[in-house]
Amino acid sequence: MANYYNQARQQYDQSYNMKVGALKSQLANNQLALEQQKAGINANYDTQVGNQNIANVKAKNQFSNAMLGRGIANSSIAGTGLAEQDQINNRLIGQINAQRTGALNNIDQQKAQLANNMNAQLQQMQADRADGIQSLARQLEDRAWDKDYKNKQLQMEREKMLAENNYRNQSLAMQRANSQASNALAREQFEFNRQKFNKAQEEKDKQNSPEAVLADLRSEAMDDPLRAGRYYSARYGSDPKYSYVVKEANEYAKNYKYYAKRWGLIK
Repeated sequence: MANYYNQARQQYDQSYNMKVGALKSQLANNQLALEQQKAGINANYDTQVGNQNIANVKAKNQFSNAMLGRGIANSSIAGTGLAEQDQINNRLIGQINAQRTGALNNIDQQKAQLANNMNAQLQQMQADRADGIQSLARQLEDRAWDKDYKNKQLQMEREKMLAENNYRNQSLAMQRANSQASNALAREQFEFNRQKFNKAQEEKDKQNSPEAVLADLRSEAMDDPLRAGRYYSARYGSDPKYSYVVKEANEYAKNYKYYAKRWGLIK
């Protein structure tokens, strides 16, 4: 029996080791792809932070020029307005970085889930290995004494094919489950970020001064003058204290093509 067991182990382990290697290679490729996604995510959010800082500098310069034109550049009003603009900028950068952290955490969770799934598969395969080798050794022994060798060989091939089909089906089922779990997690993260952004926007609208609202308008207009102009005109049009904000918003909405070309949004 020992001789048959060694033969069975060699035959079984040849296929077993190939499957283990394939699983580990697939995990390495998937995790490398996810790690590359993290690099892209960081680059994207670094760009957003940089753009926000640039927008803040421009808004502060515009505000300072406006205060200079009114002759109150060195007043407490000017100082307060610049400080408020920095506070808004810091809050927006904090939101960007919070979104960055959420996206990176999501990638790390996917990597951990992939590793856990592979370990579970390997553990199951290892548990099945001893039984598989024993079963194969008995088949080899029976085959040596069985006159109907061809029938035994055919049966073994059928069993092997069935086992491989079951393995493929289990792998496909696990991949589908992983995909569904990943999609569900992505949807939950998206909804969480959307609600968080909406809540932050509502709080910001309640607390912002006209100067800060104007700075926000100018910042957002540089990304989309038509959308920003319409939004701020509709939102603050009924409040007299935002009259000059509404006036500027109407200007962006009316002449959005001019500003889009001026800021390089269209050619």
